[in-house]
Amino acid sequence: MIMKREIKFEIKLKCLKDKNGHKAGDFVTIINNVFDRKNGIAFWPIDLDFDIVYKRQFTGYKDKNKNEIYEGDIIGDWNEIDGKMEQSKQTVYFDEMLGQWMLDNSFKQDRSLSYSLFSELQDFEYEIIGNVYENPELLTPNNPTHETTN
Repeated sequence: MIMKREIKFEIKLKCLKDKNGHKAGDFVTIINNVFDRKNGIAFWPIDLDFDIVYKRQFTGYKDKNKNEIYEGDIIGDWNEIDGKMEQSKQTVYFDEMLGQWMLDNSFKQDRSLSYSLFSELQDFEYEIIGNVYENPELLTPNNPTHETTN
């Protein structure tokens, strides 16, 4: 069975000078469909007045809140363990060898701990809690993979 999914990218830009209603220093986020039957190939004219901060591909999946999941997102779910709530955090990445979107709770240090994004989303109530570009603090030793709250 062939899975139909929308192929699109999220591109975050930083304005280097005032242009198109944006001021220097503003950030602009664009959701860019690669192909639209009605409009042909869609694009944003990125010129020297914008720096690309990051670009990410849509996985074709959504979290429990119906938010689109992109490459580099950090998603989490909550579980009660020994009477305490713990949040499990995992990053989303594309595994070239397997040809599929994966979750990695070791933040790409040990791929043997990776899981299929599709299978994990079927079994747990995940939600996006950040991404590796805008929330790198979620990946630091001071903020481990599992946080415990009371």
